[in-house]
Amino acid sequence: MKVVIQDPSSIFASRVAKLFLFCFATTYAAFCIEGDGPLFLPTLSTTWDFKPGNFISRLCIGVGCVGLYTIQYVIYNADKAANETAKSDYDPDRLLLLMALVAVFLLSVVGAVCSENVPECRGNSTIHLTAAVTFFVLYDAYMIILLINKQQKKLEKWSHLCMFAFVSVLCKLRWFPLPTTEYTQVEFLRDFPTLAIVEWVDVGCIIAFTYYYTTSVGEKFFVAFVKSSSSDNSNTLLDKGYEIKWKLDGDHMLQIALRYAFGTLLGCAVTSLIFDNVAHNRVPMISDTFVFPPGNYISRWAGIIGTTYLGLSEVCFFVCFKERLGDRWAWVLFAISFLGSTALSGVMVVSETEDRFLHLFFAKIFFGCYNVFMVLTAVAFKKSTISSGNVNGGRSTQLLLLALLSLLCKVRFLAVDMDNFTRSIAAVLEWTDACIILKFLVELPHAFRDESGPELGAFKVAILQKT
Repeated sequence: MKVVIQDPSSIFASRVAKLFLFCFATTYAAFCIEGDGPLFLPTLSTTWDFKPGNFISRLCIGVGCVGLYTIQYVIYNADKAANETAKSDYDPDRLLLLMALVAVFLLSVVGAVCSENVPECRGNSTIHLTAAVTFFVLYDAYMIILLINKQQKKLEKWSHLCMFAFVSVLCKLRWFPLPTTEYTQVEFLRDFPTLAIVEWVDVGCIIAFTYYYTTSVGEKFFVAFVKSSSSDNSNTLLDKGYEIKWKLDGDHMLQIALRYAFGTLLGCAVTSLIFDNVAHNRVPMISDTFVFPPGNYISRWAGIIGTTYLGLSEVCFFVCFKERLGDRWAWVLFAISFLGSTALSGVMVVSETEDRFLHLFFAKIFFGCYNVFMVLTAVAFKKSTISSGNVNGGRSTQLLLLALLSLLCKVRFLAVDMDNFTRSIAAVLEWTDACIILKFLVELPHAFRDESGPELGAFKVAILQKT
């Protein structure tokens, strides 16, 4: 195995923290510019209820949570190495990891389900607040237990970590009503955004704690992109002196993306029918199932996480194409596919009733880019099959057929004024097109295995420990 790209765990944690801070800053700025409420200072959730802040928060929180999941694995492996519990049947670090993963999952729900049931977000305050409160409680407990476990280890920045954890716990007092006094009756104090200030401080402490703790315990740990041969199943990188502590290969990243995609389509379709959220006199478009609860919650949550894993698997596509087709074609295919998956994330965060122009714009970019990607990829595999004299060219023919069928489904974009019957035909073509794209991505890893060169599973996102 060899390292292709690597980030020290501190740098990776810094990137994730900056993504969350970017989300908070831009949604607050958008809230102030749009004039939707008090400039100083709304709660975080309030800045996520109105556009464009609701679009930004859904995207950034979803992507950020994928990074935060990875950070928890860094912390888990670093603490396990320090505590030497790897050979023990009882692994307290694994229980802590589970607690952290549940907390991050709840945070992703907070980003997907906004707090107000208004046309711009169609949220649910009960789900939002329950997920938010449970996240804060679990993550505070997680921070405290981490510090207790490390109290005899002379951890770097111990005092800073204790301060962040203590202030975060103290901030939870905002959930308890203040007694009525002569001071709280003063108009200035009554209108002062105490709750919002305490919430922002709380979130800042959690981000700071996560960054500094990862930096302190993860000095010898790296988040990396590694390459191995198909026969190399070891966890040691002999050329760099690293050991792989956790890994996720390209095949599994793509499978995760496909499962999220299939779950989004199926879940939104079923819930839309159950809750009677679509018209009865025609077949619904896919986007029609993303508008009303709970379909919009599913598309925002599962859709963003799925497109994040799809983007990671496209990096693996790039390296595979690079060794087969050369730099130029690999970059072209990567740019087209990555633009498509980025546009797909836009489709997920912006429903057609929130901003019809943006939603349709992103949808057309996604379907167009992925169709071009499919055609070029299928032609490249077909050309490779012919030039190599491989008589077993069935896989490349199947890819080409799927690409052409997807192209035929684009005739739906030619319709302008649609009645219910025409719109039903367009909807059937759209659902068919989506299924064809999923089938193409299912078959693509097998096509890599049939050809000479590295397989998709040879490339991995990994957590490394310097030995």
